[in-house]
Amino acid sequence: MMYVLMPSPVFLEYNGVKIYSVYKDDEESQGTRTFWYGLNEWCSDLGDCEPEYTFDIRDIEGYNSSLSIEGNLTRMIDAGLLKNID
Repeated sequence: MMYVLMPSPVFLEYNGVKIYSVYKDDEESQGTRTFWYGLNEWCSDLGDCEPEYTFDIRDIEGYNSSLSIEGNLTRMIDAGLLKNID
């Protein structure tokens, strides 16, 4: 079977920063990861993307488990911890 890498969907766009979902095992049929996101549409669950562009939100400074994922991401963007990649 031929393997085709599909771009990831935008999970959140806030203040000009786009955060992309990351598919489990890079397969759309597996659904997206709950805590893993990327800073470009080609970020990979299998390590195909630069490591600094794919992240577990729980590992970022200021993560607060009492907030929603969106709430955490917007706070991290406001703090300058997440930025678009050039």
